[in-house]
Amino acid sequence: MWMTVVPPLPLFTVSLLVEGPEQIAGAVAASWSMQALPGWGGLVYTMLFGTILGSGIWVWLMRRHPAGVVAPFSMLVPVVGILAAWAVLGQAPTWLQLFGGVLVLGGVLWSSMRWPAGRSHREPPGGDLCSEPSPDS
Repeated sequence: MWMTVVPPLPLFTVSLLVEGPEQIAGAVAASWSMQALPGWGGLVYTMLFGTILGSGIWVWLMRRHPAGVVAPFSMLVPVVGILAAWAVLGQAPTWLQLFGGVLVLGGVLWSSMRWPAGRSHREPPGGDLCSEPSPDS
């Protein structure tokens, strides 16, 4: 959660240097207008669902399962975002985005498969292809 505490300080400093205090004061004043309501709604949505609910589910999963089982599912965040934008906002993804989503889903499924004891998904069925053949073969 430190990522929500530390970055605002240097970002505010850079904003002061690049935009100046007048622009920042104008933006703060405009943030209290009716036109800013969608922005505030997006902030509340991000705080409640993205941060509190999302982090809560993540911690709950990490407490019950090994990190190696849970971590690959974090790769699904962009896929869910694209699908949610499609369903909620009508933003149809491109074929390249759909292909990327299928590729990510395949990778998550591949990494979460259970393998027979003594064999990992990094080892091909015929053994290690990079090693030299043994003298007795």
